[in-house]
Amino acid sequence: MRRSVLFLALVAAIPAVVAFKRVVPRAGDAVPFYGRPAGAALAEDVALPAAPDQLARGRQVYELLCQACHMPDGRGMGTALPPLAGADYLLADRTRAIGVVLHGLSGPITVNGLGYNAAMPALGTMLSDQQVADVLTYVTNTWGNTGDAFTAAQVRAVRGGTR
Repeated sequence: MRRSVLFLALVAAIPAVVAFKRVVPRAGDAVPFYGRPAGAALAEDVALPAAPDQLARGRQVYELLCQACHMPDGRGMGTALPPLAGADYLLADRTRAIGVVLHGLSGPITVNGLGYNAAMPALGTMLSDQQVADVLTYVTNTWGNTGDAFTAAQVRAVRGGTR
């Protein structure tokens, strides 16, 4: 009796474990909601420090989508792919940073005085506004970078709609 109850409990928990591990949805999947409840007020222009839970969510997105190119330490891949650690290009323009994550980037750029000419894929169709805000908050507050938290409202303004 106990074994069958334990077995049924384990079988019932499998979908929850699988869903928990899949942080970033595939194209066409419903996007997990990490943001504020509908109708809740948000001070869009107030600079906020990065909250630990936002950094943790951002790290999950980074590990799944970004670190293959930008590496676990944020230093990029030599002269092929730019660093995020200490990157003047990333830290100089928050709106541009949001746009790069949403819409991708191709063509030459200069990061910390070095030229790069690689393509970054657009992630805007895969990530919610909150997920973009989380990953940007993570990369701008890790590896010696310091910055204010990004908000879903800031991402939404660059995206041009709601998501």
